[in-house]
Amino acid sequence: MKLSKQDLKILELLQIDVKTSVEQLSEEVGLSTASIQRHLKRLRDNKVIAQEVAIISPNAVNQSMTFIISVQLN
Repeated sequence: MKLSKQDLKILELLQIDVKTSVEQLSEEVGLSTASIQRHLKRLRDNKVIAQEVAIISPNAVNQSMTFIISVQLN
C-alpha cells in the first residue's frame, strides 16, 4: 500500500498520542473528519495500523520488567 502525505501525517500524530480525536486529526492534517475516517479505515484494513495499545507503567501495577536483548555486529 502506498502511503500519501496525509497518511504519513496521520500516523505521525497517532504515534505521539493514539487517542488523538478525529476532529483534532482533521485540523492538523487539513482534511474533513469524513476523509480522516476513510484514511484511518484504510490504514487499519491494510494493517498499516496493526494495533492500538495501552502502555502501562510497571510502577502502577507493582511489576518489574525483564528484557532479553540479542545484538549482533558485523
